[in-house]
Amino acid sequence: MRKLIAISLLAMAGAATAAPLPVPYLTAGGHWCGGSHPVAYITRFNSDRTISGVIHTWTRCGGSGRGGGYQTTLYQSNYSMVWDFFNNVIANPYDGTPLVNNVAVDEFGNVATAINGVPDLTVQIIPPDALSILVTVPALVGQQDAAARAAVETVRLVYVPDYQYLSSDAAAIYPAGTVYDQALRAGTTLKRGQTVDVSVSLGPVPEVEIPNLVGTDVTSAEVLLTSLGLYYEEFYDYSPTVPMNAIMSQSPAASQEATVGSTVSIVISLGPDPNALPPAVVPDFTGVDYVTAINDLQLLGLQIGPASAFVYSDTVPLYDVVSTNPVAGTTLDAGSFVDIFVSAGPCDPTMTTCL
Repeated sequence: MRKLIAISLLAMAGAATAAPLPVPYLTAGGHWCGGSHPVAYITRFNSDRTISGVIHTWTRCGGSGRGGGYQTTLYQSNYSMVWDFFNNVIANPYDGTPLVNNVAVDEFGNVATAINGVPDLTVQIIPPDALSILVTVPALVGQQDAAARAAVETVRLVYVPDYQYLSSDAAAIYPAGTVYDQALRAGTTLKRGQTVDVSVSLGPVPEVEIPNLVGTDVTSAEVLLTSLGLYYEEFYDYSPTVPMNAIMSQSPAASQEATVGSTVSIVISLGPDPNALPPAVVPDFTGVDYVTAINDLQLLGLQIGPASAFVYSDTVPLYDVVSTNPVAGTTLDAGSFVDIFVSAGPCDPTMTTCL
């Protein structure tokens, strides 16, 4: 994990200033037993006016050993270090630089070395193009995209925008082109060159008219919905009339308005059901007992209608079929309903009202 440590460095342009740089305390292999012991090595001045170095730190931890007795274990770690002329230093994971102390001198006569393991910087002149290795994230929310980018790039950070549509209420506050969120709050300290993620408004989510998909093949429907910025969910069902892979129905219906990103449900035909019964002709059940009539209808794949009832008849014997609806000879799809009217025998006006 990168560690950001502030160091004290007093350097005035034009004035020779010697400043030993306090070595930061870093753990040795994650251990910190009674404190760590850092030793600094100076490597060089970099082209960006920073100074490179290495920190070697160690600590010794003790405790009871196996079999008794007090034993100690030495833990050591190395860190690659970079610091600048503006009181900032960063510890990074070790890059393998040899632990050899150099005396580094730049063209301005500034001298960096390590004395007894403590880094030392003698400043003659702060280079005019020297930059801080640490910068502060600016406040970006509410700024226009271009202005926010310029503010980020001015402090040597990388601007990473994510453009999103907003709800109508949010878009009223953050019109198109306005930054409405930033991942790192203003004032956060970063190393220059790091990224700043922001969210930029594209304005309110646009609306599109739902096309008529019924009868369209599924591939064409998917391409059309995608081109309009709509998602789709697919369901399948058998149909004796709609060809296989054609759209049987849709929701929402055609011509309705929907926001981009909405989902349209489409039902896709599997063609005729291979297990479905063929269309059936309603038989003439007149005078047939109703139990036989019901069984025969069900064998044909037809259902007993909800309006089926007993009716009085002076001519048809009790419990025989008087008539059906639809009438005999009508062709129906399998699963259709047929109402059966069954004789209740002659009406006795002394017992009830005959209709």
